[in-house]
Amino acid sequence: MNSSAHTPGHARKVPWGAFWRLVLIQAQNSFNEKGAQFLLIPLGVWLYGAEGDLEYPLGAIIVLPFILFSPFVGWLSDRFCKARIIQFMALLQICVLAGMYWSLRVHNLNGAILWFCVFAVQATVFSPAKKGIVKDIVGTSRMGFASGIVEMAFFHPQLAHRPDRRLHLVPLPAGAFHGYHLAPLAGGGLLPVV
Repeated sequence: MNSSAHTPGHARKVPWGAFWRLVLIQAQNSFNEKGAQFLLIPLGVWLYGAEGDLEYPLGAIIVLPFILFSPFVGWLSDRFCKARIIQFMALLQICVLAGMYWSLRVHNLNGAILWFCVFAVQATVFSPAKKGIVKDIVGTSRMGFASGIVEMAFFHPQLAHRPDRRLHLVPLPAGAFHGYHLAPLAGGGLLPVV
C-alpha cells in the first residue's frame, strides 16, 4: 500500500531532526526580534527624549513589512525552496544583528533603526517559509501537533524578553549612565542561530 502524506493510512517516517531544528530557528528568531524591540524602543525614547515620539514609528516598523509584503513573500515561499529561504534568512539575521550591534557600539541610533527595518523585512520573509515547510516536514497527519510546537516556539521567547521581569535584576556598571553604554549589555541576548 503506497500512502502519501495527504491520504490516511500508514504514516511515513518523519524527519524529526529537521523539524526540531526549525523549531530552534523559530525560537531564536522570535527571541532576537523581541530583544531588538525591547532594546531599541526604550533606548530611542530615552535618547531622543522630548524631541519626538520615537516609540510609535519603531512600533510600526515591525508590523509594516508584514502588512505591505505578506502577499509577495508568500508567493516567494511558494515559488522557491522554503529550506533555502529559511537558511538565507538565518544568515541574513547574523548580518543584521552584527550591523545593529555595531551601530549601537559607535553610538549611531539612526543606523541601528535602519538595521531594525532590515530585521523586520527579514522576519516577514521568514514567516511564510517557516509555516509552509512544517507541512512538508511532518505531513498532514501530524500538522496540528507540529503547528502547536512551532507557535509555542514563537511565543515563549517573547515572554522571556519581558523587560519588567529582567531589567531590575541587571546591576548597572559604574559610569554607565548613557544609553549607548547599556545597549551592548541588553543586546547580549541577541544571538543568531544558523
